[in-house]
Amino acid sequence: MENVLISGMYPRESKLDFIKLNLNIKVDDFAKFLIEHKEYFEQNEGWLNVDILASKKDPSKLYAKFTKREKKEEVKAASHMPDRDRLVNTVDDDLPY
Repeated sequence: MENVLISGMYPRESKLDFIKLNLNIKVDDFAKFLIEHKEYFEQNEGWLNVDILASKKDPSKLYAKFTKREKKEEVKAASHMPDRDRLVNTVDDDLPY
């Protein structure tokens, strides 16, 4: 896993109660960011999941990041017990039920 700060995205707390967050995006910087990480987004089916965090030093300062996660290989049932066919075929026919 790798945490990456998002260039061009600047979250701010809203002054209004019914608005949770203001998200300011500097389009040029954000577009460059998207192009830099295009390969990752393609692997992630086009998705970018953003986390909005508060600074430890000043909780009123917010910032945006995303976490690059390595895609796990899909586990199939056959890989859990690869010798299952061999075991099923060796069961005795004299089962009591």
